[in-house]
Amino acid sequence: MSSGYTVAETEPKTRNVFTWNRHRFPDPKGWIDAYHARGIKLIANIKPYVLGSHPKYEELRAGGAFFQDPITKASAEARLWSAGGGESGVGGHIDFTSKKGYEWWYEGVKELRELGIDCMWNDNNEYTIPHDGWACALDHPNAVTTAAKERASGRKDIGLWGRALHTELMGRSSHDAVLAVRPDERPFILTRSATAGSMRYCSSSWSGDNVTSWDGMKGSNALSLGAGMCLLQCYGHDIGGFEGPQPTPELLLRWVQMGIYSSRFAINCFKTSPDNNRVGDVIEPWMYPEITPLVRATIKRRYALLPYIYSLHLESHLHATPPQRWTGWGYESDPEVWTPALKGGETQFFLGDALLVGGVFQPGEETAKLYLPKKEGDEEAEFLNLNAPYQYLKAGQWAVIESKWQDSVPVLAKVGAAIPVGKDIQVLSPGEKENPANLPPDDYRGVEIFPARAGGKWFETTWLEDDGVTISGTISSFTFRYSATEKEIIVDFAPKIEGFKPVWNCLDVILPVGEKRSVVSESGKQLKKVGQDKVGRAIFALESVL
Repeated sequence: MSSGYTVAETEPKTRNVFTWNRHRFPDPKGWIDAYHARGIKLIANIKPYVLGSHPKYEELRAGGAFFQDPITKASAEARLWSAGGGESGVGGHIDFTSKKGYEWWYEGVKELRELGIDCMWNDNNEYTIPHDGWACALDHPNAVTTAAKERASGRKDIGLWGRALHTELMGRSSHDAVLAVRPDERPFILTRSATAGSMRYCSSSWSGDNVTSWDGMKGSNALSLGAGMCLLQCYGHDIGGFEGPQPTPELLLRWVQMGIYSSRFAINCFKTSPDNNRVGDVIEPWMYPEITPLVRATIKRRYALLPYIYSLHLESHLHATPPQRWTGWGYESDPEVWTPALKGGETQFFLGDALLVGGVFQPGEETAKLYLPKKEGDEEAEFLNLNAPYQYLKAGQWAVIESKWQDSVPVLAKVGAAIPVGKDIQVLSPGEKENPANLPPDDYRGVEIFPARAGGKWFETTWLEDDGVTISGTISSFTFRYSATEKEIIVDFAPKIEGFKPVWNCLDVILPVGEKRSVVSESGKQLKKVGQDKVGRAIFALESVL
Protein backbone atom coordinates (compact mmCIF):
# COMPACT_ATOMS: atom_id res chain seq x y z
CA MET A 1 0.00 0.00 0.00
CA SER A 2 1.62 3.23 -1.16
CA SER A 3 0.85 6.28 0.97
CA GLY A 4 -2.25 7.25 -1.01
CA TYR A 5 -4.42 5.64 1.66
CA THR A 6 -3.38 8.51 3.98
CA VAL A 7 -4.34 11.37 1.62
CA ALA A 8 -6.65 13.83 3.40
CA GLU A 9 -10.25 13.95 2.20
CA THR A 10 -10.35 17.75 2.22
CA GLU A 11 -7.96 20.48 1.09
CA PRO A 12 -5.06 20.57 1.40
CA LYS A 13 -5.08 16.95 0.26
CA THR A 14 -1.76 16.02 1.81
CA ARG A 15 -0.52 12.63 2.99
CA ASN A 16 -0.97 12.31 6.74
CA VAL A 17 0.80 9.30 8.24
CA PHE A 18 -1.31 7.05 10.54
CA THR A 19 -4.60 8.36 9.13
CA TRP A 20 -7.02 6.82 6.65
CA ASN A 21 -8.90 8.50 3.83
CA ARG A 22 -12.39 7.43 4.88
CA HIS A 23 -13.86 8.39 1.52
CA ARG A 24 -11.63 5.86 -0.24
CA PHE A 25 -11.54 3.44 2.69
CA PRO A 26 -14.76 3.71 4.70
CA ASP A 27 -14.04 0.38 6.41
CA PRO A 28 -10.27 -0.23 6.66
CA LYS A 29 -10.65 -3.45 8.66
CA GLY A 30 -13.16 -4.89 6.19
CA TRP A 31 -10.91 -3.92 3.30
CA ILE A 32 -7.89 -5.58 4.94
CA ASP A 33 -9.88 -8.74 5.70
CA ALA A 34 -11.00 -8.92 2.06
CA TYR A 35 -7.39 -8.94 0.92
CA HIS A 36 -6.47 -11.60 3.48
CA ALA A 37 -9.36 -13.73 2.19
CA ARG A 38 -7.60 -13.67 -1.19
CA GLY A 39 -4.25 -14.69 0.23
CA ILE A 40 -2.72 -11.21 -0.02
CA LYS A 41 -0.66 -9.79 2.84
CA LEU A 42 -0.51 -6.01 3.15
CA ILE A 43 2.42 -3.68 3.75
CA ALA A 44 1.65 -0.05 4.63
CA ASN A 45 3.79 2.89 3.54
CA ILE A 46 4.64 5.17 6.49
CA LYS A 47 6.76 8.34 6.31
CA PRO A 48 8.64 9.90 9.29
CA TYR A 49 7.42 13.45 8.93
CA VAL A 50 4.24 15.33 9.72
CA LEU A 51 2.89 18.27 7.72
CA GLY A 52 1.36 21.30 9.36
CA SER A 53 -2.09 20.23 8.17
CA HIS A 54 -1.83 16.87 9.94
CA PRO A 55 -4.48 16.54 12.69
CA LYS A 56 -1.77 15.66 15.24
CA TYR A 57 0.78 18.28 14.22
CA GLU A 58 0.15 20.77 17.03
CA GLU A 59 0.06 18.05 19.66
CA LEU A 60 3.37 16.66 18.43
CA ARG A 61 4.99 20.08 18.24
CA ALA A 62 3.90 20.95 21.75
CA GLY A 63 5.17 17.62 23.04
CA GLY A 64 8.65 18.02 21.55
CA ALA A 65 8.33 15.31 18.89
CA PHE A 66 10.25 17.37 16.29
CA PHE A 67 13.79 18.71 16.19
CA GLN A 68 14.51 22.14 17.66
CA ASP A 69 15.75 24.91 15.36
CA PRO A 70 18.86 26.52 16.94
CA ILE A 71 18.07 29.87 15.32
CA THR A 72 14.39 30.27 16.22
CA LYS A 73 14.55 28.08 19.36
CA ALA A 74 11.23 26.67 18.13
CA SER A 75 10.16 23.43 16.48
CA ALA A 76 12.24 22.97 13.31
CA GLU A 77 10.34 23.21 10.03
CA ALA A 78 11.09 22.31 6.43
CA ARG A 79 9.27 21.93 3.14
CA LEU A 80 8.36 18.25 2.70
CA TRP A 81 6.84 16.25 -0.12
CA SER A 82 3.14 16.08 0.48
CA ALA A 83 0.92 15.00 -2.40
CA GLY A 84 1.52 14.87 -6.16
CA GLY A 85 4.67 15.13 -8.20
CA GLY A 86 6.79 18.05 -6.99
CA GLU A 87 4.29 19.27 -4.40
CA SER A 88 5.36 20.11 -0.88
CA GLY A 89 4.16 21.59 2.39
CA VAL A 90 5.65 22.89 5.62
CA GLY A 91 6.09 20.36 8.41
CA GLY A 92 8.54 18.64 10.71
CA HIS A 93 10.57 15.42 10.82
CA ILE A 94 9.97 13.10 13.75
CA ASP A 95 12.90 13.24 16.17
CA PHE A 96 13.19 9.57 17.14
CA THR A 97 15.45 10.44 20.07
CA SER A 98 12.48 12.24 21.63
CA LYS A 99 10.15 10.39 23.97
CA LYS A 100 7.07 11.97 22.38
CA GLY A 101 8.11 11.27 18.79
CA TYR A 102 9.32 7.72 19.33
CA GLU A 103 6.29 6.64 21.32
CA TRP A 104 3.79 8.33 18.97
CA TRP A 105 5.35 6.44 16.08
CA TYR A 106 5.35 3.16 18.07
CA GLU A 107 1.65 3.51 18.87
CA GLY A 108 0.78 4.40 15.27
CA VAL A 109 2.53 1.30 13.91
CA LYS A 110 1.02 -0.87 16.62
CA GLU A 111 -2.47 0.35 15.72
CA LEU A 112 -1.91 -0.51 12.05
CA ARG A 113 -0.73 -4.01 12.99
CA GLU A 114 -3.71 -4.54 15.31
CA LEU A 115 -5.97 -3.50 12.45
CA GLY A 116 -4.50 -6.29 10.34
CA ILE A 117 -1.70 -4.65 8.32
CA ASP A 118 0.92 -7.39 8.11
CA CYS A 119 4.12 -5.44 7.43
CA MET A 120 5.45 -1.89 7.56
CA TRP A 121 7.15 0.09 4.80
CA ASN A 122 9.44 2.73 6.32
CA ASP A 123 9.75 5.24 3.48
CA ASN A 124 11.38 8.63 2.85
CA ASN A 125 13.64 8.06 5.86
CA GLU A 126 16.97 9.42 4.61
CA TYR A 127 16.52 12.43 6.92
CA THR A 128 17.66 14.95 4.32
CA ILE A 129 17.06 17.84 6.69
CA PRO A 130 18.50 21.25 5.86
CA HIS A 131 20.55 22.14 8.96
CA ASP A 132 23.24 20.24 10.88
CA GLY A 133 22.46 22.36 13.92
CA TRP A 134 18.95 21.06 14.45
CA ALA A 135 18.88 19.73 18.00
CA CYS A 136 17.79 16.25 19.09
CA ALA A 137 15.88 15.76 22.33
CA LEU A 138 17.86 12.68 23.40
CA ASP A 139 15.28 11.94 26.09
CA HIS A 140 14.05 8.51 24.99
CA PRO A 141 15.81 5.58 26.71
CA ASN A 142 16.21 3.69 23.41
CA ALA A 143 17.95 6.62 21.74
CA VAL A 144 21.52 6.77 23.01
CA THR A 145 23.40 5.60 26.08
CA THR A 146 24.20 7.79 29.05
CA ALA A 147 27.90 7.27 28.37
CA ALA A 148 27.48 8.51 24.79
CA LYS A 149 25.69 11.65 25.98
CA GLU A 150 28.47 12.31 28.47
CA ARG A 151 31.09 12.04 25.70
CA ALA A 152 29.08 14.55 23.64
CA SER A 153 29.61 17.16 26.37
CA GLY A 154 26.08 18.47 26.13
CA ARG A 155 25.90 18.71 22.33
CA LYS A 156 22.55 17.71 20.82
CA ASP A 157 22.98 18.74 17.16
CA ILE A 158 22.13 16.21 14.50
CA GLY A 159 25.43 17.03 12.82
CA LEU A 160 27.11 15.16 15.68
CA TRP A 161 24.57 12.42 16.35
CA GLY A 162 23.87 11.71 12.69
CA ARG A 163 20.83 11.52 10.47
CA ALA A 164 21.20 7.74 10.22
CA LEU A 165 20.54 7.45 13.94
CA HIS A 166 16.93 8.43 13.23
CA THR A 167 16.66 6.01 10.33
CA GLU A 168 17.74 3.22 12.65
CA LEU A 169 15.50 4.27 15.54
CA MET A 170 12.56 4.50 13.15
CA GLY A 171 13.30 0.90 12.20
CA ARG A 172 13.49 -0.14 15.84
CA SER A 173 10.24 1.59 16.76
CA SER A 174 8.40 -0.02 13.83
CA HIS A 175 9.92 -3.43 14.58
CA ASP A 176 9.12 -3.37 18.29
CA ALA A 177 5.55 -2.20 17.73
CA VAL A 178 4.80 -4.98 15.25
CA LEU A 179 6.44 -7.52 17.56
CA ALA A 180 4.34 -6.34 20.50
CA VAL A 181 1.15 -7.35 18.69
CA ARG A 182 2.39 -10.81 17.61
CA PRO A 183 5.26 -11.71 19.98
CA ASP A 184 6.21 -15.00 18.30
CA GLU A 185 5.92 -13.82 14.69
CA ARG A 186 8.85 -12.33 12.81
CA PRO A 187 8.21 -8.66 12.07
CA PHE A 188 8.74 -7.65 8.45
CA ILE A 189 9.87 -4.04 8.13
CA LEU A 190 10.89 -2.72 4.71
CA THR A 191 13.09 0.37 4.79
CA ARG A 192 14.14 2.72 2.01
CA SER A 193 17.18 3.99 3.89
CA ALA A 194 19.33 1.88 6.16
CA THR A 195 22.61 1.37 7.89
CA ALA A 196 24.05 -2.07 8.52
CA GLY A 197 22.73 -1.73 12.07
CA SER A 198 19.23 -1.03 10.79
CA MET A 199 18.97 -4.61 9.61
CA ARG A 200 18.61 -5.74 13.22
CA TYR A 201 15.12 -4.30 12.89
CA CYS A 202 14.38 -4.09 9.17
CA SER A 203 14.19 -7.19 6.99
CA SER A 204 14.57 -5.66 3.57
CA SER A 205 15.52 -2.61 1.52
CA TRP A 206 15.48 -1.45 -2.10
CA SER A 207 17.13 1.09 -4.38
CA GLY A 208 14.46 3.77 -4.14
CA ASP A 209 12.91 5.70 -7.02
CA ASN A 210 14.71 4.19 -9.99
CA VAL A 211 14.07 5.23 -13.59
CA THR A 212 12.38 3.20 -16.32
CA SER A 213 15.15 2.61 -18.86
CA TRP A 214 17.40 -0.13 -20.15
CA ASP A 215 20.33 1.49 -18.33
CA GLY A 216 18.25 1.63 -15.13
CA MET A 217 17.67 -2.10 -15.31
CA LYS A 218 21.35 -2.76 -16.00
CA GLY A 219 22.59 -0.60 -13.14
CA SER A 220 20.30 -2.28 -10.65
CA ASN A 221 22.45 -5.41 -10.60
CA ALA A 222 25.53 -3.56 -9.35
CA LEU A 223 23.44 -1.88 -6.63
CA SER A 224 22.22 -5.28 -5.41
CA LEU A 225 25.73 -6.68 -5.23
CA GLY A 226 27.02 -3.63 -3.36
CA ALA A 227 24.09 -3.74 -0.95
CA GLY A 228 24.75 -7.41 -0.23
CA MET A 229 28.34 -6.65 0.73
CA CYS A 230 26.99 -3.97 3.10
CA LEU A 231 24.75 -6.53 4.87
CA LEU A 232 21.58 -5.33 3.10
CA GLN A 233 20.92 -8.82 1.81
CA CYS A 234 17.19 -8.86 1.13
CA TYR A 235 17.44 -6.18 -1.51
CA GLY A 236 15.78 -5.37 -4.80
CA HIS A 237 14.39 -2.75 -7.13
CA ASP A 238 11.09 -1.48 -8.46
CA ILE A 239 10.64 -3.84 -11.41
CA GLY A 240 9.95 -1.83 -14.56
CA GLY A 241 11.15 1.39 -12.95
CA PHE A 242 9.51 3.83 -10.53
CA GLU A 243 9.83 7.09 -12.46
CA GLY A 244 9.87 7.95 -16.13
CA PRO A 245 7.85 6.62 -19.06
CA GLN A 246 5.99 3.34 -19.09
CA PRO A 247 8.23 0.42 -20.06
CA THR A 248 7.77 -1.19 -23.44
CA PRO A 249 6.52 -4.79 -23.44
CA GLU A 250 10.06 -5.96 -24.19
CA LEU A 251 11.67 -3.96 -21.36
CA LEU A 252 9.01 -4.97 -18.85
CA LEU A 253 9.36 -8.67 -19.67
CA ARG A 254 13.16 -8.51 -19.60
CA TRP A 255 13.05 -6.81 -16.19
CA VAL A 256 10.62 -9.38 -14.78
CA GLN A 257 12.75 -12.22 -16.18
CA MET A 258 15.85 -10.88 -14.44
CA GLY A 259 14.01 -9.69 -11.31
CA ILE A 260 12.77 -13.14 -10.31
CA TYR A 261 16.39 -14.02 -9.48
CA SER A 262 16.77 -11.14 -7.02
CA SER A 263 16.28 -11.35 -3.27
CA ARG A 264 13.31 -8.98 -3.33
CA PHE A 265 10.86 -9.01 -6.25
CA ALA A 266 8.33 -6.17 -6.41
CA ILE A 267 6.60 -4.01 -9.02
CA ASN A 268 6.04 -0.48 -7.72
CA CYS A 269 5.89 2.93 -9.40
CA PHE A 270 4.47 6.44 -9.42
CA LYS A 271 4.37 7.82 -12.95
CA THR A 272 2.66 11.19 -12.89
CA SER A 273 0.34 12.13 -15.71
CA PRO A 274 1.41 15.09 -17.92
CA ASP A 275 -2.05 16.57 -17.38
CA ASN A 276 -2.36 16.08 -13.61
CA ASN A 277 0.62 15.54 -11.32
CA ARG A 278 -1.66 14.06 -8.65
CA VAL A 279 -2.74 11.23 -10.94
CA GLY A 280 -0.23 8.52 -11.74
CA ASP A 281 -0.05 5.62 -14.15
CA VAL A 282 0.93 2.24 -12.77
CA ILE A 283 2.88 -0.75 -14.02
CA GLU A 284 0.86 -3.95 -13.86
CA PRO A 285 1.95 -7.47 -14.82
CA TRP A 286 -1.07 -7.72 -17.14
CA MET A 287 -0.77 -4.25 -18.73
CA TYR A 288 0.24 -5.72 -22.12
CA PRO A 289 -2.08 -8.62 -23.06
CA GLU A 290 0.37 -9.84 -25.70
CA ILE A 291 2.97 -10.71 -23.03
CA THR A 292 0.72 -11.48 -20.04
CA PRO A 293 1.12 -15.29 -20.42
CA LEU A 294 4.91 -14.83 -20.54
CA VAL A 295 4.94 -12.61 -17.45
CA ARG A 296 2.69 -15.10 -15.64
CA ALA A 297 4.97 -18.03 -16.51
CA THR A 298 8.01 -16.09 -15.32
CA ILE A 299 6.40 -15.19 -11.99
CA LYS A 300 5.35 -18.83 -11.54
CA ARG A 301 9.02 -19.75 -11.92
CA ARG A 302 9.74 -17.32 -9.08
CA TYR A 303 7.22 -19.17 -6.91
CA ALA A 304 8.86 -22.51 -7.75
CA LEU A 305 12.29 -21.12 -6.80
CA LEU A 306 11.17 -19.86 -3.38
CA PRO A 307 12.56 -22.85 -1.39
CA TYR A 308 15.97 -22.10 -2.90
CA ILE A 309 15.71 -18.35 -2.36
CA TYR A 310 14.38 -18.81 1.17
CA SER A 311 17.25 -21.16 2.02
CA LEU A 312 19.68 -18.51 0.79
CA HIS A 313 18.05 -16.02 3.16
CA LEU A 314 18.38 -18.40 6.10
CA GLU A 315 22.05 -18.74 5.15
CA SER A 316 22.26 -14.94 5.08
CA HIS A 317 20.69 -14.79 8.55
CA LEU A 318 23.13 -17.34 9.97
CA HIS A 319 26.35 -16.41 8.15
CA ALA A 320 25.85 -12.95 6.51
CA THR A 321 26.35 -14.48 3.06
CA PRO A 322 24.41 -12.50 0.42
CA PRO A 323 21.96 -14.40 -1.79
CA GLN A 324 23.00 -12.35 -4.85
CA ARG A 325 26.74 -12.60 -5.38
CA TRP A 326 29.42 -11.08 -7.57
CA THR A 327 30.63 -13.33 -10.40
CA GLY A 328 33.99 -13.70 -8.63
CA TRP A 329 32.48 -14.90 -5.33
CA GLY A 330 34.41 -18.12 -4.64
CA TYR A 331 36.42 -17.68 -7.86
CA GLU A 332 38.93 -15.10 -6.65
CA SER A 333 41.83 -17.05 -8.20
CA ASP A 334 40.37 -16.51 -11.69
CA PRO A 335 42.10 -13.34 -13.00
CA GLU A 336 39.23 -12.55 -15.40
CA VAL A 337 36.81 -11.79 -12.56
CA TRP A 338 38.97 -8.78 -11.65
CA THR A 339 38.56 -7.12 -15.03
CA PRO A 340 36.41 -3.94 -15.18
CA ALA A 341 33.65 -5.70 -17.12
CA LEU A 342 33.01 -8.09 -14.24
CA LYS A 343 34.04 -5.97 -11.26
CA GLY A 344 31.34 -3.48 -12.22
CA GLY A 345 28.67 -6.10 -11.54
CA GLU A 346 26.11 -4.73 -13.99
CA THR A 347 25.77 -7.55 -16.51
CA GLN A 348 25.76 -10.82 -14.54
CA PHE A 349 25.61 -12.24 -11.01
CA PHE A 350 25.23 -15.48 -9.09
CA LEU A 351 22.05 -16.36 -7.20
CA GLY A 352 23.54 -18.52 -4.50
CA ASP A 353 26.33 -20.70 -5.79
CA ALA A 354 24.19 -22.59 -8.31
CA LEU A 355 22.73 -20.13 -10.84
CA LEU A 356 24.67 -17.66 -12.99
CA VAL A 357 22.23 -15.02 -14.26
CA GLY A 358 22.84 -12.59 -17.09
CA GLY A 359 20.79 -9.91 -18.77
CA VAL A 360 20.07 -8.27 -22.10
CA PHE A 361 20.25 -4.50 -21.86
CA GLN A 362 19.38 -3.18 -25.30
CA PRO A 363 16.07 -3.42 -27.20
CA GLY A 364 16.04 -5.95 -30.00
CA GLU A 365 19.13 -7.85 -28.84
CA GLU A 366 18.83 -11.64 -28.77
CA THR A 367 22.21 -12.69 -27.36
CA ALA A 368 24.26 -11.93 -24.27
CA LYS A 369 27.92 -12.43 -23.47
CA LEU A 370 28.60 -14.08 -20.10
CA TYR A 371 31.82 -15.05 -18.40
CA LEU A 372 31.84 -18.51 -16.80
CA PRO A 373 34.30 -18.36 -13.88
CA LYS A 374 36.66 -21.21 -13.02
CA LYS A 375 38.46 -22.17 -9.84
CA GLU A 376 42.19 -22.75 -10.11
CA GLY A 377 42.95 -26.39 -10.94
CA ASP A 378 39.33 -27.36 -11.70
CA GLU A 379 39.80 -28.23 -15.35
CA GLU A 380 36.57 -30.25 -15.53
CA ALA A 381 34.30 -27.42 -14.38
CA GLU A 382 31.33 -26.70 -16.63
CA PHE A 383 28.07 -24.78 -16.72
CA LEU A 384 24.76 -25.89 -18.23
CA ASN A 385 22.56 -23.51 -20.21
CA LEU A 386 19.04 -23.84 -18.77
CA ASN A 387 17.47 -22.51 -21.97
CA ALA A 388 17.64 -23.74 -25.56
CA PRO A 389 19.90 -25.17 -26.87
CA TYR A 390 20.64 -26.50 -23.34
CA GLN A 391 24.35 -26.98 -24.00
CA TYR A 392 27.24 -27.72 -21.63
CA LEU A 393 29.87 -24.96 -21.59
CA LYS A 394 33.42 -25.12 -20.25
CA ALA A 395 34.22 -22.82 -17.33
CA GLY A 396 36.93 -20.20 -17.73
CA GLN A 397 35.62 -18.63 -20.93
CA TRP A 398 33.35 -15.91 -22.28
CA ALA A 399 30.31 -17.44 -23.96
CA VAL A 400 27.66 -15.93 -26.22
CA ILE A 401 24.25 -17.11 -25.00
CA GLU A 402 21.15 -17.01 -27.15
CA SER A 403 18.41 -15.08 -25.34
CA LYS A 404 15.23 -14.16 -27.19
CA TRP A 405 13.15 -11.71 -25.19
CA GLN A 406 10.01 -13.84 -25.33
CA ASP A 407 11.92 -16.75 -23.72
CA SER A 408 14.26 -15.83 -20.87
CA VAL A 409 17.32 -13.90 -19.83
CA PRO A 410 20.45 -16.07 -19.80
CA VAL A 411 20.49 -18.48 -16.85
CA LEU A 412 23.29 -21.03 -16.46
CA ALA A 413 23.60 -23.67 -13.75
CA LYS A 414 26.91 -24.73 -12.30
CA VAL A 415 27.40 -28.41 -13.09
CA GLY A 416 27.24 -30.34 -9.83
CA ALA A 417 24.90 -27.87 -8.16
CA ALA A 418 21.34 -28.59 -7.03
CA ILE A 419 18.43 -26.31 -6.13
CA PRO A 420 15.31 -27.17 -4.10
CA VAL A 421 12.01 -26.13 -5.69
CA GLY A 422 8.38 -26.10 -4.63
CA LYS A 423 4.97 -25.55 -6.16
CA ASP A 424 4.75 -22.75 -8.69
CA ILE A 425 1.83 -21.15 -6.85
CA GLN A 426 1.34 -19.42 -3.52
CA VAL A 427 1.30 -21.89 -0.63
CA LEU A 428 0.73 -21.68 3.11
CA SER A 429 3.88 -21.36 5.21
CA PRO A 430 4.00 -24.21 7.76
CA GLY A 431 4.06 -21.81 10.69
CA GLU A 432 0.88 -19.93 9.74
CA LYS A 433 -1.89 -20.33 12.30
CA GLU A 434 -4.63 -18.89 10.09
CA ASN A 435 -5.57 -19.62 6.48
CA PRO A 436 -8.42 -17.28 5.44
CA ALA A 437 -7.67 -17.80 1.74
CA ASN A 438 -7.59 -21.60 2.04
CA LEU A 439 -4.11 -21.70 0.49
CA PRO A 440 -2.69 -25.14 -0.32
CA PRO A 441 0.00 -26.54 1.99
CA ASP A 442 3.70 -26.43 1.17
CA ASP A 443 3.68 -30.18 0.63
CA TYR A 444 5.81 -30.55 -2.50
CA ARG A 445 9.57 -30.49 -2.85
CA GLY A 446 11.70 -31.24 -5.85
CA VAL A 447 15.41 -30.85 -6.41
CA GLU A 448 16.73 -29.74 -9.80
CA ILE A 449 20.14 -31.23 -10.48
CA PHE A 450 22.73 -30.48 -13.14
CA PRO A 451 24.86 -33.60 -13.51
CA ALA A 452 28.26 -33.83 -15.13
CA ARG A 453 28.48 -35.66 -18.42
CA ALA A 454 30.60 -38.41 -16.82
CA GLY A 455 33.42 -38.88 -14.34
CA GLY A 456 31.71 -40.24 -11.24
CA LYS A 457 32.59 -37.24 -9.03
CA TRP A 458 30.26 -36.73 -6.08
CA PHE A 459 28.62 -33.32 -5.55
CA GLU A 460 26.78 -32.20 -2.43
CA THR A 461 24.22 -29.46 -1.70
CA THR A 462 22.59 -28.61 1.63
CA TRP A 463 19.54 -26.39 1.89
CA LEU A 464 17.71 -25.04 4.94
CA GLU A 465 14.03 -24.78 5.90
CA ASP A 466 11.96 -23.63 8.86
CA ASP A 467 8.30 -22.80 9.48
CA GLY A 468 8.62 -19.38 7.84
CA VAL A 469 6.76 -17.51 10.57
CA THR A 470 7.74 -17.98 14.20
CA ILE A 471 10.68 -16.53 16.10
CA SER A 472 10.99 -19.57 18.36
CA GLY A 473 11.04 -22.08 15.49
CA THR A 474 14.07 -24.18 14.58
CA ILE A 475 15.94 -24.67 11.29
CA SER A 476 16.33 -28.10 9.68
CA SER A 477 18.79 -28.98 6.93
CA PHE A 478 18.56 -31.31 3.94
CA THR A 479 21.61 -32.65 2.14
CA PHE A 480 21.40 -34.01 -1.41
CA ARG A 481 24.38 -35.80 -2.98
CA TYR A 482 24.78 -37.15 -6.47
CA SER A 483 27.32 -38.33 -9.02
CA ALA A 484 27.07 -39.26 -12.69
CA THR A 485 28.56 -41.77 -15.05
CA GLU A 486 27.89 -42.00 -18.77
CA LYS A 487 24.95 -44.36 -18.11
CA GLU A 488 23.35 -43.35 -14.83
CA ILE A 489 23.00 -40.77 -12.08
CA ILE A 490 23.44 -41.95 -8.48
CA VAL A 491 21.67 -39.97 -5.74
CA ASP A 492 21.57 -39.88 -1.95
CA PHE A 493 19.47 -37.78 0.44
CA ALA A 494 20.08 -37.10 4.15
CA PRO A 495 17.64 -34.91 6.11
CA LYS A 496 18.64 -33.48 9.48
CA ILE A 497 15.44 -32.63 11.33
CA GLU A 498 16.14 -30.13 14.13
CA GLY A 499 12.63 -29.82 15.52
CA PHE A 500 11.03 -28.42 12.38
CA LYS A 501 9.59 -31.11 10.13
CA PRO A 502 8.25 -29.95 6.76
CA VAL A 503 4.89 -30.91 5.33
CA TRP A 504 6.39 -32.65 2.31
CA ASN A 505 7.57 -36.24 2.64
CA CYS A 506 8.74 -37.23 -0.86
CA LEU A 507 11.37 -35.67 -3.07
CA ASP A 508 11.25 -35.39 -6.86
CA VAL A 509 14.59 -35.48 -8.65
CA ILE A 510 14.30 -33.24 -11.73
CA LEU A 511 16.79 -33.72 -14.57
CA PRO A 512 17.79 -31.14 -17.19
CA VAL A 513 16.00 -30.95 -20.53
CA GLY A 514 17.25 -33.71 -22.82
CA GLU A 515 18.82 -35.80 -20.04
CA LYS A 516 18.17 -39.52 -20.76
CA ARG A 517 20.19 -41.29 -18.07
CA SER A 518 18.49 -43.41 -15.43
CA VAL A 519 18.54 -42.47 -11.75
CA VAL A 520 19.44 -44.90 -8.97
CA SER A 521 19.94 -44.57 -5.22
CA GLU A 522 23.37 -45.00 -3.68
CA SER A 523 22.30 -48.50 -2.64
CA GLY A 524 21.63 -49.35 -6.28
CA LYS A 525 17.81 -49.16 -6.26
CA GLN A 526 16.26 -47.83 -9.47
CA LEU A 527 14.17 -44.71 -8.88
CA LYS A 528 10.71 -44.64 -10.38
CA LYS A 529 10.23 -42.24 -13.25
CA VAL A 530 7.00 -40.35 -12.54
CA GLY A 531 6.81 -38.33 -15.74
CA GLN A 532 8.12 -35.14 -17.23
CA ASP A 533 7.19 -31.49 -16.89
CA LYS A 534 5.99 -29.00 -19.51
CA VAL A 535 9.47 -28.24 -20.80
CA GLY A 536 10.41 -31.91 -21.11
CA ARG A 537 12.44 -32.50 -17.96
CA ALA A 538 12.32 -36.08 -16.68
CA ILE A 539 11.25 -36.49 -13.05
CA PHE A 540 12.17 -39.37 -10.72
CA ALA A 541 10.76 -39.90 -7.22
CA LEU A 542 12.49 -40.49 -3.90
CA GLU A 543 9.61 -41.68 -1.73
CA SER A 544 9.10 -41.40 2.04
CA VAL A 545 12.35 -39.58 2.69
CA LEU A 546 11.35 -37.99 6.03
